[in-house]
Amino acid sequence: MRKLFNVLRCLCRSYCVVPPGYSIPPDSLHIVQSRPPRIGGFADVWRGEYTQPDGRRVDVAIKHIRVNPWEASTIHPKVCQEIILWRRLSQHPRITPMIGIDRHLFPLCIVSKWMAHGDIMSFLRQSPDSNRLQLLIDVCEGLQHLHSQSVAHGDIKACNVVVDSKSRANLCDFGLSTLIHSVNSMNPSTQSNEKSPGTTLYMAPELMDPERYGLKYSHVSLEADVYALGLVMWEVFAGREPWGSLRGLYSNLKVARAVLEGQRPPRPPAAAGLPSHTADDVWDLIQRCWRQQWRERPRIEEVLRSLTEAAARQLP
Repeated sequence: MRKLFNVLRCLCRSYCVVPPGYSIPPDSLHIVQSRPPRIGGFADVWRGEYTQPDGRRVDVAIKHIRVNPWEASTIHPKVCQEIILWRRLSQHPRITPMIGIDRHLFPLCIVSKWMAHGDIMSFLRQSPDSNRLQLLIDVCEGLQHLHSQSVAHGDIKACNVVVDSKSRANLCDFGLSTLIHSVNSMNPSTQSNEKSPGTTLYMAPELMDPERYGLKYSHVSLEADVYALGLVMWEVFAGREPWGSLRGLYSNLKVARAVLEGQRPPRPPAAAGLPSHTADDVWDLIQRCWRQQWRERPRIEEVLRSLTEAAARQLP
């Protein structure tokens, strides 16, 4: 079965097509906003409405992927290949459900379920008393699902964690940023573009200088995901973006230098909603996640277990 699945992905890439069930039919997808509410480094996200085959209408996120004309012939076939894997993996309850791709509204866009509360930090600003441990457990459950299939997310950061109408966290955009930026160097000296600082803010040191850490080249990995997860955990409890003191001109280079020197964001003065003993345990976990040596970081199963135990200790 796996062999047939891989053959299907290769065919999709070779012919730049997807199976009928993965392609949004014409006239079934409509934008309901005059401008995109979220503009990213490589995509605009619009809120839309999708009419399902049974006639029901659902709110969706329409991610218009912006690529240069000379990159389209490379990026579009890769998206056709990876959409097969993305939709299969997104059947997990902690992964944002992916519906398919559309080529009618834009040259290429990916359509997924609309998340009512936006990204996790926007949600926490609106609902500061929410259970942050449970939100992080949700994130870990989604990431564990990907890792169990030997799939690295590749772009773990707060804006890629979205919250649904039931106030549960979901991962989104796994593999997408890595695919789009596959033509770019991962060397920190080339990452000074201020349009997408999020990548560097959560980037593990071995992605910045692979040879220093015994690697031949820079590539996404399960260990780099765990490193980035540590930064997301810090952000959720600190209530602010990491490396805020280094923002400004050449901030990506400043962050890269700090990371390679072994620096990390300081412990927040107070972790929102956590008793002191639980905060100590979570801080210890965060420090283990962002260890300098990638081989020393915990697996996602260990991170999930530690957070689950911390949450259990909070119960009356």
